[in-house]
Amino acid sequence: MRRESQPADGFAGIYNDHEENIQAGTDKGLIPLYAAESSPDEWDHFEWSFLMEAENSGDRERIGRIREWNRYYRKFGRTTMGFGFYLFRKPFAEKL
Repeated sequence: MRRESQPADGFAGIYNDHEENIQAGTDKGLIPLYAAESSPDEWDHFEWSFLMEAENSGDRERIGRIREWNRYYRKFGRTTMGFGFYLFRKPFAEKL
């Protein structure tokens, strides 16, 4: 997850970076086993595929929304957004 610039859309501060996501799990008592984040190429592929699918839908309202989303993605999202995958384990319960 990236957070090099903050968008001026009211959503700044609601997303965590990669380490903060891991810490959020450990703060809840979970044990991190694996964590990975998407590469910029993987994130671009996701966003542009989303736009292409909308363009092929023929739904003018949806196309307009997705085009606007893509514009914001290009302006802000490439440095502020990403996918993260996190695998945690619950601690074993102590035997009584």
